[in-house]
Amino acid sequence: MSKYLFVKYNDNWADEMDITGFAIVKQEDWAAIIEEVKAFFKKKLGGWTFGVGTNEEIEYMTFKDWSRQLSQTELSDDEAKTLIDVFKRAKIRPGYDEPRLVIEEGFFPLPSSDEVDEADDDYDEDDEDGEDDDLL
Repeated sequence: MSKYLFVKYNDNWADEMDITGFAIVKQEDWAAIIEEVKAFFKKKLGGWTFGVGTNEEIEYMTFKDWSRQLSQTELSDDEAKTLIDVFKRAKIRPGYDEPRLVIEEGFFPLPSSDEVDEADDDYDEDDEDGEDDDLL
């Protein structure tokens, strides 16, 4: 069985409401997601906005801003099996062929494939800020 991670998202909107969620994801898929999001932020120099309600949004200007809201814990095989059995569904994000997040509950901010494509289209290598964003 692949190793799984429990990745928790926790942020706050305007000191008025806590925004939380979690994902259970294979360790190798999470590493790939991190690299993709890191590349996304390097291309999306104006920041990225994540909607959390009808008119509420949280904005992340850098990969570091986004990654500070996440914590991860390695799951034992038994823990992963139990959680997957309890939730028994995979959410496939629009534009992706297969689920990378085995379980996703609550708010879990990842750029959509459309947002990634738009950032690729708008990216100009001469605009890079040179910021060295650390991984989680």
